Order: sequence, then C-alpha cells, then structure tokens
Amino acid sequence: MKTVEITYSTSKQYKRVHATGAYGLATVAHEVLFDLFQEFPDFPKTEIREIDGDGLVTLKTPTTETIHITRERLVGVTMSLKTSKEFYEWLGEKIKEVERIVEMTKEGRSGEDTHEMFTSDKVIIV
Repeated sequence: MKTVEITYSTSKQYKRVHATGAYGLATVAHEVLFDLFQEFPDFPKTEIREIDGDGLVTLKTPTTETIHITRERLVGVTMSLKTSKEFYEWLGEKIKEVERIVEMTKEGRSGEDTHEMFTSDKVIIV
C-alpha cells in the first residue's frame, strides 16, 4: 500500500480572521471565487456630548435614523469546482459537529467527547 506524508507549513502571510459573511460568484473558468468579510457599524465622524447638572458628560442622541454598516473584506479565496464540492462537504461535517457540541452544552455535557469531535478532520487528496 502506498502512503503519503503531508507536511504543514505556515505562510508568512497567514492570519486567522473572524468573518461574519462572504460574497462571491462562480467564474467562467469553472471556479468559485469569494471574499470573506467582517461586518460592523461605522463609527460616527463626530459626536455631540452634553454636560448634565452633575457635571457628567453624556452622549446626545444622534438625529439621523440611517445606520451605516461597513463590510470590510478580509481575504479572497478561489477554488476549483472539485475543491469547492469537497470544501462544501467538509464544512457541512464541521457544522454538524458544532451543532452536536451546542446540544451537549445545553445538556450540561462537555470534556473528552467535545475534543474527540474535533479530531475527525479528513485529508483530501486531489
């Protein structure tokens, strides 16, 4: 039986990001292209504060009703159709594992069972 040894290395550009969404498309080159983004409300350009009778500074309620949201693109990903399908399957498995952990937490269970669920990663050989 043949074996394969896989060595993992970390790119100098590697960083872990917290994404709240993704935006992407299917390309004519038969690839899936998407960006992961983080969504957050914009900070105001200025604030008006008032000083109350006790000398405390309070925020005057902004008069605008429009909430501005920024979607900051963090990283772009391009995958072949084959890799996209395998990623889809892998991600579905991870979602099921997290859902099991949520249920275990609700039931007051944790510990080794939780750890074991995260050791089932499979390697995809293309």
